[in-house]
Amino acid sequence: MTDYNLSESEANYIAIYSFAWGLWHDPDLNKTGCAKSKNKALEGYQRFVELIDENSSLKNRYGINNLAVFATLQDSDGNVKVRAASQARIEALS
Repeated sequence: MTDYNLSESEANYIAIYSFAWGLWHDPDLNKTGCAKSKNKALEGYQRFVELIDENSSLKNRYGINNLAVFATLQDSDGNVKVRAASQARIEALS
C-alpha cells in the first residue's frame, strides 16, 4: 500500500481537494477509500482553511449537507458551507 502525504500532493495546492483529504481521512465519518487518520484529517481541514477565503460561499461538496456530523451547520435551505464544516471538524478533532 502506498502512503501519500498531503504536502507532497497536488491536493495541497487546491483548496477543495485539501478538504476532501480531510473528509476521507476523518475517523468519525464513513467515507471509504483510504485509511482513517485523525492527524491526516486535521492536516487536510487546516490546509483548506489556509487556502480558502474566510468569506467563501462554497457549500455542499462531497455530500457534506447529508452527513449528520454537519447537521447543526445547515442553513434554512439545508446547505452547509465547506469552510464552516472544516472549522467544526478541526475543533472536534483537536
